[in-house]
Amino acid sequence: MARAFTWFEKFGEVLEALPDENQAEFALAIVRYGSLGEEPEFDSPLMAALFTAIREDVDNSLTKRSSASKGGRPPKAAKPQVKTNGGGNAETGSAKPETKAKPKPETGFDVSETNAKPVSQGGFEQPETSAYINQANTVQANTVQARENQTKPSQEDAFFPEDDPEANAFAEFAAGCIDAFNAETGSDYRWSGGGKLALDLRRMFDAGRTVDDARAVVRRKRDEWRGSKRMAPCIRPETLFGEKFESYLNEKGADHADAGVYASAF
Repeated sequence: MARAFTWFEKFGEVLEALPDENQAEFALAIVRYGSLGEEPEFDSPLMAALFTAIREDVDNSLTKRSSASKGGRPPKAAKPQVKTNGGGNAETGSAKPETKAKPKPETGFDVSETNAKPVSQGGFEQPETSAYINQANTVQANTVQARENQTKPSQEDAFFPEDDPEANAFAEFAAGCIDAFNAETGSDYRWSGGGKLALDLRRMFDAGRTVDDARAVVRRKRDEWRGSKRMAPCIRPETLFGEKFESYLNEKGADHADAGVYASAF
């Protein structure tokens, strides 16, 4: 059995904001949901978000009409009054004024459940259509971001695939670099095995660098920075094995195995 619901003026405003090719589909979806309770399926995230924003108005309208059809409070029993010669009230003796019911304007639409208008972040009232579109844009943006997060591979996935044939070799290389740092600096640095340092060490490993290269950079920067109050705190794996590792390794006078190849460039 078809249901009756109220078609609000704001629905038409939303339709006008949509492209022409989507207006008929969106209007039919509202009618079928309000009349038959059918949930629409849209290909457009924007249309799905707009429909979510106006569904509550349709549901409220259905609830209001359902309550009205069940009837309201039974009428109170009429209080008997004694008529006087003047036709007024016996208690006051005054005539009862005749009142006329005010005509209800015929607009073609039922009165909305609320007259409150949405307010923007700046404190100004904004049109209801704009409120729907703003809400829909927010839902659409969140949906797109969620899809990107699900489909976009992370940087760690690119460096550490599940079926990495060099996983053991890299683990040995990374442990060797940390051991070399501790040996050259007298530190007891303990690495958990993750974070940005893992990406930096993997970048060094994929570039063909060796533990001896890492040791050479640690030894060189240790001697260069340990007397400086500003630079001494930078003697740590995150700095030495970071993005500037290649620059540190190839500085003039570097004492790694390939120093002679780069020395001619300085």
